[in-house]
Amino acid sequence: MITVNEEKCYTEFIVEDYFPVIVSANDYIDSISYIEYSCDVNSLLEFTVNKTSKQFYRMKLILCKKFVKQDENMTLPVSYTEGTILMDVPEKNVPETLTATVYLDGVEIRLSDNDVEQYYKNGDIFFGVDANGTLCIVKVYGLSETDVEHVLNELRYQVHE
Repeated sequence: MITVNEEKCYTEFIVEDYFPVIVSANDYIDSISYIEYSCDVNSLLEFTVNKTSKQFYRMKLILCKKFVKQDENMTLPVSYTEGTILMDVPEKNVPETLTATVYLDGVEIRLSDNDVEQYYKNGDIFFGVDANGTLCIVKVYGLSETDVEHVLNELRYQVHE
C-alpha cells in the first residue's frame, strides 16, 4: 500500500551515468530496504525506503527498454494529496508493464494500464495508485532541458547495448 503523511519534503533529480532517472527525497537514511518493480529482464524500477517507517528516500529507473519521446509538456494531476510517500509494499513486484514516456519537462513511468484513483505528490514526483492502492504510474516533473536530454541519452544507450 502506498500512502502519504502530512510532512512535506523536497526532491532532487540526480544526473548519473548509466541511470536514466534518479530522484532523491528527504535526508539520507541509514536503515534502508529496496523495493523492485521488474516486469522482465530488460525493465527495472527500484525504490529505496526506510526499513522501519517505510518512508520513500530514492527512486531509480535502472533499465527500461520500452520508451517513447513526446514533444509536449507532461500533463500533471490537478487533484492530489501532498506529503512524504510511505511505501509498505512487497520487496519484489511484477507489474503488468514498465514503460517510460519522456516529455519536454519530465518523465512518466507506467507500471499498469489501470486507471489512477488517487495521486500523491512528494516534492517533484507524483505517485498514482489504482483503486486497490497499487502503484500504477510515477510522474517526475520540472526537469530542465539538460535533464531530459540525459534521460533520453541513457534510455537510448540501453536500447543499443
